[in-house]
Amino acid sequence: MSEANAAAAATANSVYDQYAPLYRAANYRVVPIAPGTKYPGTHTGFGNYVALAQWTTREQITEPQPNAGIGMICGDPLVAADIDTDDEALGVELIDALVASGGTVITKIGKRGQTLLLRPTSGAAVKSRKFLIDGKCMFEMLAEGRQTVLPPTIHPDLKSPYRWGNGATPLNTAIEDMAVLREDWEARVEEALGRRGYQPEPTEPERPLDDGSPFRQINTLALENLPEWIPQLELYRCRRGRGYPNYEAVPLWRPSTTGRPAEQRKLNLKISKRGIKDFGTGKGYSPIDLVMAARGRSLDEAFAWLNERLSGHKVIDLRAPASLSAAATSAEAPKIQEPPKIRFKLVPFGDMRPGLEPLYLVDELIPVAGLVDIWGKPKCFKSFWTLDVAFHVAMGWEYRDRSVHQGAVVYCAFEGAHGYKKRIEAIRRHYGLLEDDRVPLYIMPGQANLITDHKTLIHDISFQLGDTKPVLVVLDTLNKSLMGSESKDTDMSAYVRAAEAIRDAFKCVVVIVHHCGLDDTRPRGHTSLPGAVDAQLAVVRDGNHVTVEVEMMRDGPEETIVTSMVEPVDVGQDSAGKTLTSLVVKPSETPVGGQMGARWTGSLTKFREALSEALIHSDLKVTINGHPIRAADREEVRKEFYRICMVDGDTADEKQDTRKKRFARAAERAQELHLIGVRVEPWGQELMWMTAPGAEPQHPSPSYSGED
Repeated sequence: MSEANAAAAATANSVYDQYAPLYRAANYRVVPIAPGTKYPGTHTGFGNYVALAQWTTREQITEPQPNAGIGMICGDPLVAADIDTDDEALGVELIDALVASGGTVITKIGKRGQTLLLRPTSGAAVKSRKFLIDGKCMFEMLAEGRQTVLPPTIHPDLKSPYRWGNGATPLNTAIEDMAVLREDWEARVEEALGRRGYQPEPTEPERPLDDGSPFRQINTLALENLPEWIPQLELYRCRRGRGYPNYEAVPLWRPSTTGRPAEQRKLNLKISKRGIKDFGTGKGYSPIDLVMAARGRSLDEAFAWLNERLSGHKVIDLRAPASLSAAATSAEAPKIQEPPKIRFKLVPFGDMRPGLEPLYLVDELIPVAGLVDIWGKPKCFKSFWTLDVAFHVAMGWEYRDRSVHQGAVVYCAFEGAHGYKKRIEAIRRHYGLLEDDRVPLYIMPGQANLITDHKTLIHDISFQLGDTKPVLVVLDTLNKSLMGSESKDTDMSAYVRAAEAIRDAFKCVVVIVHHCGLDDTRPRGHTSLPGAVDAQLAVVRDGNHVTVEVEMMRDGPEETIVTSMVEPVDVGQDSAGKTLTSLVVKPSETPVGGQMGARWTGSLTKFREALSEALIHSDLKVTINGHPIRAADREEVRKEFYRICMVDGDTADEKQDTRKKRFARAAERAQELHLIGVRVEPWGQELMWMTAPGAEPQHPSPSYSGED
């Protein structure tokens, strides 16, 4: 492996890596945000993150933080005013309560409402504070000791980036030009919310800053070392949950919300390094809170109990201020975002904008999410080619000069599983990988009935990979994972739903490797599969060459062509001393349409059908090398193509424009592949004809013959 590829595989450029140097240069304090969360975290290697302790006082992190977002520490020089409601009228009132006229208001848009970044008046001490109505937070001021996530970090719920509301950002707006927070903002906010039922909350102990207090130390340390104390709590029916080291149990200290006896209650208490939550009541716990509830201990007793079991890590000062209440320590626990109450969310027209999220797993070849059908004849090397793509995705290497979104890959080898050890060894030797090189590509050998087994498959993948989610799951082949008929609509529809469940569980792309039938121009079986996939790729073998064409892609270009060739590789010897071989896939040195012997594949089949029909009714001929060949007028071919080409569109003009573009692409591609001849007569008439089949020389096949 080259040093460049190794570096690319090890470190992914992130929002934090891009923007942190800019914010630091502008004298802002920033922290990395752990992927998939809203909380500060630091990268510990192999994509793993741990909570970032003492982030308000520690030196700023300059090391690369793969896939991390970015957050700004509030207080100096800016505070964040979080308007947590979509009520536009209330939003306007709150903005007026916060900001005096003049100055640029910087706004950030996330899941709900908006956040304003404001400059406190000189010498003003702004404190963090929440404003609740009926227990729901409507507004929160984030000041010293708090942070706010900045665009373009990916929102953990929306799976799309935060965005700036009006184009103004801390990087393009001078601090002196920013809007100033009113000195009497608290009274004004209380007045605005009071008209909607707000009542001031009783005074609570002030939340401590992240200053290394013993309570924060013990809570942070406990979350990072769950196996050292959770089993000793002796929680009822406690067991390991999904991922390591996660736990789940029954919270016996409270009654069942459904009246069930203890042995029938659900394991609603979920414990992980990200936090602790009782999903039966929605209540979150810090480790100290959990010990107090589970063992009936006081705050000091719970602190001492945890400290005794974690004392092997570092000494924690037990001289903690006795006035710090359990409520304060509970506030230190990472908050878990409540699920949205609205199931069918309406997105305003103005919010429908493309973001910075990747569109492709492999640029213009495989989308980043959805279902993809890769099909071809038996022994056309479609499985070898798919495995090669999967390996490049796992390594994060470019594929045929196309950018790749790196991530873990699960390859379900339902067919020919015995041969994958040789295939992997061939890849290892071809690319010169070392024994300790980490490749996040996992082979799952064996057969399955995906319709009934997909939930088990999802569980087993999740359990073994833990917090890592695959970006690609390959099902090879459909036939070996379907206990039913490929021709039945009910069986194929159920199979598609099972594949979609895998896609939804991991937010990934699921590739289905499939065969063709007697009709080698389309995938075998019922049309439920082609109708459901987001992309369809056809694989054609010509000797030791493999051509892959994108026949259909819902939100991307079609007719993308990738050419490859296979080459035998010795992978060792068996017990009898016989040499073992397999194949590796390499970029083809022969251009498509040159010496490969191109075929009518994919979208070109419609063009061939139109040309054939036009030739039947044509009296025109051209002479090629002394031989007369029947030809057709281009306009007649176009008419036939428009007649048989079914397209989507809201209006007749849109459909006709799509047909026009497809015809032009098909005609150009067929000519590039030497499938047709074209000549323009002096009077402007353009003639087309089919070239002689098999005119191009063929390459010999490699000696390797057995596996697809």
